[in-house]
Amino acid sequence: MDKAGYEAFPAKSVPDALELIADLNLSVGIVILSDSLPGTGNSISTLRRLQKYLKIILLVKDPHQANQYAADAQCIRPRNCNQTSKTEWLQTIQRLLV
Repeated sequence: MDKAGYEAFPAKSVPDALELIADLNLSVGIVILSDSLPGTGNSISTLRRLQKYLKIILLVKDPHQANQYAADAQCIRPRNCNQTSKTEWLQTIQRLLV
């Protein structure tokens, strides 16, 4: 658990994430996906069927790209991890969970 009170379960792929959710019987609040993953649209549909109140953040290269996957939020992939980027991430997550 991090300082903000959230616990992260990283997965290498969407199938790995689905298996982790099933194996641990987790109720997941937010999933962060990259738009570069193969099958992103299908993955979002599958995740939403499994978790009714799931929120999805899509990492994108281009901030002006249309939200073609119906994600709850889009964020630009961070180039570096600094206090500003951490604060922006935390604000996005808190906004979605409220």
